[in-house]
Amino acid sequence: MQDLGQNKFYSGKLELKSELHLEPEVKRGISNFRKLFKWNYEIAYGSILGPEALYCEEEVGSEVEQYYQSFVNNLFQTIKPVSLEKINETIKRSDLVYVSDFHPLRVAKNGFISLIEENEDSPTVIMLEAFKTKKQKHLDSYLKGEINNGQLKKVFNDNGEGKYSWQGLSLILEYARERKVPVYGIDTKNTLWERDKFWAKKHQQVLGDNPNSKIFTLVGELHLARDHLPAELLEVIPDIKSTTIYQGLTEIFWEMLEKGMDAHSEAVEINEDTFCLNNCSPLLKALVYERNVDLDDVSGTEIDRVYKSMLGEIIEESLGLNVGDNDLNPVNIIDLEYIAHSDLGDDEVLQMYEQLFSEN
Repeated sequence: MQDLGQNKFYSGKLELKSELHLEPEVKRGISNFRKLFKWNYEIAYGSILGPEALYCEEEVGSEVEQYYQSFVNNLFQTIKPVSLEKINETIKRSDLVYVSDFHPLRVAKNGFISLIEENEDSPTVIMLEAFKTKKQKHLDSYLKGEINNGQLKKVFNDNGEGKYSWQGLSLILEYARERKVPVYGIDTKNTLWERDKFWAKKHQQVLGDNPNSKIFTLVGELHLARDHLPAELLEVIPDIKSTTIYQGLTEIFWEMLEKGMDAHSEAVEINEDTFCLNNCSPLLKALVYERNVDLDDVSGTEIDRVYKSMLGEIIEESLGLNVGDNDLNPVNIIDLEYIAHSDLGDDEVLQMYEQLFSEN
């Protein structure tokens, strides 16, 4: 983790660019809010030790780096905006729905539950990376009402899996217990590639035991590249119909900014059966990852304040305004994200930003 001063949360000014030092012909090509925003956002993002930094560190070994590169290579096709209605239509035609998880964030679990709730017209089974298969008896005991949330959490924490948002997982488990939905833990200690093979066989078993059910699987985003878990499952069940739904992918966010797309839209389509929900910004994900905290544990306090401050500063620098002149405290983060991520024109951005402070 990089040194951010005595306070572990950012409190200083970033060196952003309202005036880029480029040759005139280059400068003319990027001298508008959208291009400046992308430039400044990348600088801010690069100042944080986010998850991508881990994938390329020497300590993690070449396997993780190769696995991540395979994920990136599999990811990009021609992305385009898509409605949630179309995503749900695709889900209804599927036997299995893969959903990506960013482990520390509750919002990823909220998104997972929302997708299940929109598709409750068939029996459902939930499969979670968060729990190891050897802990299945404890999961079953919770679902039967034999142990409570606190007792299950103790088992979970004793297993060394504290990187997850327990509040988020609790919502999934409560949903499953209330509706009597089976939940399976699928994880095991192994390499990334071997885990994909193991998970595929676990899916084959669960699908065989629940032939009329739709499977919703929540696992880390890297596992969902076509050459990873989905490819392994096709090896054992060649005719399975699946949909893949990513949540808040950083790589997709960069692509949308590059293309001038509305990154505040609901979702994008990557291909006919792969989508990405735009439900979490890369900057927020990186802050949560770097500090190894669940956002909900500190919501409205430090990490909330830091994210709002950084995003406001990026917007002000990109508009050529004096940074720090406005009090961001009464401003809603959602409003800032709309200004920052949407495809508004330069004049519209400035007008909306000034309106935020005239209303407060």
